[in-house]
Amino acid sequence: RVINYCVTHMGDDLSLDAVADALFLDKYYISKLFPAKLGVGYVEFVRSQRISKACEMLKASDMAITDIAYDCGFRNQSSFNRVFLAQRGMTPTEYRKKQL
Repeated sequence: RVINYCVTHMGDDLSLDAVADALFLDKYYISKLFPAKLGVGYVEFVRSQRISKACEMLKASDMAITDIAYDCGFRNQSSFNRVFLAQRGMTPTEYRKKQL
């Protein structure tokens, strides 16, 4: 349920508190569930999902990178760029250019 909620609400607030409230679960339960079941922490999972969605959008559209960042749940482009670079080894602009 938690994974499905995160994937379908990518642009929303996906803090542990918000997700726990939305699903009527304990946030500590969620935070322990992810490493036990998926081998990654909750925050890492959410970031990874957001970057994967951003990659799809960068490939399939010509939307502005700032708009993609917001649609994927990042609050600003600088945090999006930082997380994208850490996960993909290049900036979103570089990624888009390589896809052409």
